[in-house]
Amino acid sequence: MFGAALNTVEDWRNRGEYYLRNAEGERQITCLRLAAKCFDKAGEPKRRDYALASLEFAEIDEQDPAKLRGKNGMELKQKLYEITEQLLEARDVGFLNKAALCLLKTGEQEEYTAQLFELYARLCYTQRISDGQGNVLPLAPSRHEKKYFSYAAKLFSKCSQEDGAEARGVKLDLALSSFRNFVCAGIYDAAAELIDSGALPIHDNSSFQALYQICIASSHTLMDPTATFRKDFKQRALEVQGIITAVKKAASRI
Repeated sequence: MFGAALNTVEDWRNRGEYYLRNAEGERQITCLRLAAKCFDKAGEPKRRDYALASLEFAEIDEQDPAKLRGKNGMELKQKLYEITEQLLEARDVGFLNKAALCLLKTGEQEEYTAQLFELYARLCYTQRISDGQGNVLPLAPSRHEKKYFSYAAKLFSKCSQEDGAEARGVKLDLALSSFRNFVCAGIYDAAAELIDSGALPIHDNSSFQALYQICIASSHTLMDPTATFRKDFKQRALEVQGIITAVKKAASRI
């Protein structure tokens, strides 16, 4: 089950981290179980408990959505909040996406969930660059990072369309966050649609400049996940023509 013999605490800890990193997709539940066992062998009770909390959520996530309704649904929602809190206590990027997915399952706190997804994707991106995985800048986000930027973008967009966003005066900020995450995810058509549809409200020079600052190249953004998009925007690449056209239209309406 564990391959080569594990003889030291460090061996068990490293194997636990390996399974934790690979707890995705169809292998998620199996990997989380193995991670918990390894951390237990390594004498890491907190890491074991965080892995078990992730496992508990993964098992809940596989249940029939109908179980989230009624009294059972309320109890399950409370459990999801407890798991989220436990995973956030870990203060570890390896559990951050799992905490966000758990909170997403409650159907509440969507703006905060979007922030967690973006933070997770950014931390993964920054860690990958600092580890030297790719020495040509700007470096595009990985497929894994793009997935979570996409989650964040869609949630920010949804929150920006809620009546409460207009009342709180945060519609523009939420829409800009959605745009930023869409371009980080490489979903340029959706980013352009935000502008064209008016979901990203550009009514004056101030709001236009807030949008434009996300698009223009800067030496401060070479290691930012938007860097590849900014490079394409500057070079008027074919992939971003829809966004360029939308930005020009927005500018003409001011």
